[in-house]
Amino acid sequence: MEHKDCIGPDANLFGGVRRALAMTFAAVLVSIFAWPVRAEQTASATQIDSRSDSIAEIPGFVYEDGRWTPNGPYEGTARAGSGVAKPFPAMPGLDANPLTPAKVELGRLLFFDPILSGDNRDSCATCHHPDLGLADARPLSMGLGANGVGPERTGGAELRRNAPTIWNAAFAGSQFWDGRAATLEEQLDGPLLDASEMNADPAEIVRELKAIPEYVRLFGLAFPDALAHRMGAADEAGAAKRTGTISFDNVKKALASFERTLISADSKFDQYAAGDLDAMDASEKKGMRLFRSLHARCFECHILPTFTDGTFRILGVPELASREASGTPPDLGRFEVSSSGREKSFRVPSLRNVARTAPYMHNGRFATLREVVDFYTEGGGRYKPAPPKVDNKIQRFELDDADKEALVAFLEALTDESLAPQIPASVPSGLAVVGRIETGAEALVSSADAGAEAGDEGVGNGSEATNVVFRVYPGQSIQAMIDRAIPGDTVEVMPGDYAGPVTVGVDGLSLLGLEIGGQRPVIGSGATPGSEVRPGAAEPEDMDDSGGALGQGVRVRAADLRFEGFEIVGPEPGESAP
Repeated sequence: MEHKDCIGPDANLFGGVRRALAMTFAAVLVSIFAWPVRAEQTASATQIDSRSDSIAEIPGFVYEDGRWTPNGPYEGTARAGSGVAKPFPAMPGLDANPLTPAKVELGRLLFFDPILSGDNRDSCATCHHPDLGLADARPLSMGLGANGVGPERTGGAELRRNAPTIWNAAFAGSQFWDGRAATLEEQLDGPLLDASEMNADPAEIVRELKAIPEYVRLFGLAFPDALAHRMGAADEAGAAKRTGTISFDNVKKALASFERTLISADSKFDQYAAGDLDAMDASEKKGMRLFRSLHARCFECHILPTFTDGTFRILGVPELASREASGTPPDLGRFEVSSSGREKSFRVPSLRNVARTAPYMHNGRFATLREVVDFYTEGGGRYKPAPPKVDNKIQRFELDDADKEALVAFLEALTDESLAPQIPASVPSGLAVVGRIETGAEALVSSADAGAEAGDEGVGNGSEATNVVFRVYPGQSIQAMIDRAIPGDTVEVMPGDYAGPVTVGVDGLSLLGLEIGGQRPVIGSGATPGSEVRPGAAEPEDMDDSGGALGQGVRVRAADLRFEGFEIVGPEPGESAP
C-alpha cells in the first residue's frame, strides 16, 4: 500500500536487479534507485554510480564539497521577518559515518526488516512506526515475544520506558531518556542486543544477511571500499568474497545513516520563522508567546530550533499506578548512568511532531498535550506528597482554558512529517513488513479555529506584547538565556556574580541588570573600551567602579557585540557611550 506524504524508494524496484549478480563488477556499480525529492512528487528512476553520489539526492540534504549535509531550513531567508529563525546545530556523526544515498537506502530496508531481531518477528519500525510519529503510541513499549504494532500490541513483557520518537534524533548530543549513548550508532546496540527487546546476536545477523544475495549487493554499494579490492569478481566465488562488506558495524552505520534523514523542519512554525507571517494563525501565535514567556518558561528548556536543550531535568512525573502496585523499583533515570546525574532526571525531549507522539513523558504518564500543559501549570510534581528534588524551573503558573488551548495549538504547529520514510512493500529477507496504521492522528493538527476567531489575545495577563522577558538567577548562565532571545526581548539579570564569556548576536536585545537591596549583578572582573555598548535609561555611572556591573535601568542594545573572556566590552567608567 502506498504511504502518502512519505518519501523513499519502494523496495520492489530492486527485485529485478538480482540479475546483476551475474554481471561484472563494473556493471554492478550502476544500479537503479528511485528517490522522490518531496512527498508530493512522483518517484523517478535515477542511476547511481557508487563511486560518486553527487548525481543522486537525499531529501533534506545537499551535496557540497564531496559530502552530504543537512539543508538549513532558514538559509537565505530574511530574519527580520519573524525574528525566531535560528540555525539548526551541526549534525554530529557525519564525519565518522558520511552519508551516501546507497547507505541511506540500505538503512531504510534494514529498519523495516525483522531479520535484525533474534526471532525474526520485530523490526526497528515495530516501535518506531511512521504512522505513530516514529514512536509506538504506548505508555511503555512492549518487547520480545509480543504480537502486533502500536496500542494493540499484546503478548510481551512491558519495558521500562516509553519509546521516544526518532524524529530529529540526529541532532541530539545523546540518545535514550537517560542519555546513555553518545551517538546514533552506539544507541543501536541498545534495542538490537537487549534480551527484552530485539534480542539479536551480531554474528547471527551477519550470517543471515550474507545468505541473501540482494543484501550482498546492497552492502557492496553502500560500503564500496572493501568491494573495490575485488574488481572483476563476478562469479559465485567472487560474490562470496564480497560478503566481507557485511558486518554488524556496517549494519549500524547504515541504520544510523537512514535515521539521520528523519528530519522535521518544515512545520507551520518553520514557515512562520522563515518569513511567512501568515503561516500560523492567531491562536498559534498566541501560544508561541506563551511558550516563550517568563510566565510559562517552556522556552528555557525547549530552545529553538530543535525545541530541546539536551539537558536532564527532574519534573516529578508520577509513577504509573500499575508499576507502583507491583512494587517495581522507581526509575532513577540519568542517575543510573552517570554518577553526576540526579535521581529521576530525564533528557528534555524535542517537541518536533509532539502532536503525533502521544502518550508523553518517559513513562507515558500523560495521554494528551492538554494533560501535559495542566501538569506544568500545577508546578509539575513539586507540590505533590513526598516530591523528588524537582528542577527549579518547574513552578506553578496560571493559564485559563483559552491560554491552554493556544499553547496546545502552538505545539501542534510544530508538526512536519514531509520527510517521513516510505514503508517498503517488501524487504530482501522476504519477512513480513509492518503495515500502515490508520490512527486518525491528522485531526490532532488542528487549525485552532476557536482561537483564531477570538483574535490575537496576548499571553494570559491581557498583554498584547509579542516580546518577552527572561530572567537569570545566580548559578544560571546569562549566555544560555541570551541564546533563547530574539530581537526585542529583554534578559533581566538578578544580583550575583556571573562568569563569562558572553556573546550577544541579536539586534535589539535588552540586557538589564537588576538592583535589589543595593546589590547588582557582576559579570567578570573589569571593563575595556568598546564602541557598541549604548546605555539607555541610565548614565554610565550606574556601572560599578570596575565597569563590571550593570545597574538598574541600564539597557544594552547590541549587534554582534562580544564580551571577551571575563571582561565586559563597554565604555570606561565615566566615559559616555558613542
